[in-house]
Amino acid sequence: MQYFMEEIEEIITFEYIREAYTAEKSENKLSKLPNDFFKKVDNYLKMKEEIFRNTQDEKVKYELKNAKRMVDEIILLRLKKIIDAVFVFLKSGSLPSNMLPQEEELFFKIIDLVKDLKKNLFESKEIAKTDESNKSLNLSENKKDENKIEISEQKGERKEKDIIKVKVLVEIPKFIGPDGNWYGPYEKGSVIELKKEIADFLIDAGFVSISYS
Repeated sequence: MQYFMEEIEEIITFEYIREAYTAEKSENKLSKLPNDFFKKVDNYLKMKEEIFRNTQDEKVKYELKNAKRMVDEIILLRLKKIIDAVFVFLKSGSLPSNMLPQEEELFFKIIDLVKDLKKNLFESKEIAKTDESNKSLNLSENKKDENKIEISEQKGERKEKDIIKVKVLVEIPKFIGPDGNWYGPYEKGSVIELKKEIADFLIDAGFVSISYS
């Protein structure tokens, strides 16, 4: 165990973490790190935590606190650079360098998410367009139906106005009306419905009268 700790400490030290933090903070692009950097840093921090529990050494506590802070900063700085690189890639297809395996996996997951988002947005627009088109079509159809109903009602009203109920005052034999069509015969006392033109003709002739029944 002692040999393992010494080996880890030789590879990852507080100074090494500080140098990595300084490099990451000063560079616009991802700095070069070993693929197992964070794994070894995690082992280093666990080792320091164990030492502090056993010794309660304030110097170890200070070192541990600052090391954790710098490691968190390194992670956030690199995450920001990866997100920025996503936009660069989407515009130019240029891949960032010095990504760790886990960061590369994250990078392409973000790319896929962005592509899915764009696809869904375009599909939503098409759906919205289709919905609007269907709404317009439905409104148009409804309007047509309303117009048909209105025309039908108007025709009905005209039909009602064009038809007059009359009472036959005398026997009326079959005859040709002013419109050239045949009418009758009608029995005396019967109540019938006639077109206004024919009713007026018979009223004027004294053969029928308007019936209010």
